[in-house]
Amino acid sequence: MRTLSSISLMLFLALLPSLLLRSSAAADNGDDCLRIACNVTEYPDLCFTKLSSWPNTVKRSWTGLARAAISVTVTETKNVSRYILGLRNVGLTGTASMALVDCIECFGDALDNLYRSLFQIRVLENDNFKFQVSNMQTWLSAAMSSEETCVDGLNGSNGSNGTALVQGLNTAIGCLSKVTSIALALVNTLNSTDGHISAAH
Repeated sequence: MRTLSSISLMLFLALLPSLLLRSSAAADNGDDCLRIACNVTEYPDLCFTKLSSWPNTVKRSWTGLARAAISVTVTETKNVSRYILGLRNVGLTGTASMALVDCIECFGDALDNLYRSLFQIRVLENDNFKFQVSNMQTWLSAAMSSEETCVDGLNGSNGSNGTALVQGLNTAIGCLSKVTSIALALVNTLNSTDGHISAAH
């Protein structure tokens, strides 16, 4: 006579393929939703790469993805900001040194605006929704402008190590600007969507 435990094991093994299929379908659905959302951005492949590790509950929500994208942008902006701060000791001279000081200020402003956006999306209210989305659009656009101002100043600079500085920061800030643009594009969808992303199977 079979024991209760052996029967339970057999039942589990019988149901396992169905459970695995359901889990796989759920994961696919989350990724499908993410791809649909990322198509509204200028850099869909980068968008998918940056946000693919977030939970499916986030991937199926426009607000969730916008919030995730802002969080990623904050993290990457902090990384570039730390890199810029570390360049103060490399012996820059001339306008390159002054451009670096300006970049530090620009990235301080960018982080302020990104943190404002991150706080705002955490406290969205139906009564003030459009106003709050408008605030985030303004702040994210300002963050992008700060990034561009830093690059413009460096490109017009000269001095020892200036060329290497420009090349390194142009690459880093170029990648960061794309991530910021993804966050802005996802925020831009919030006024015209009902919150959830549908993916057909």
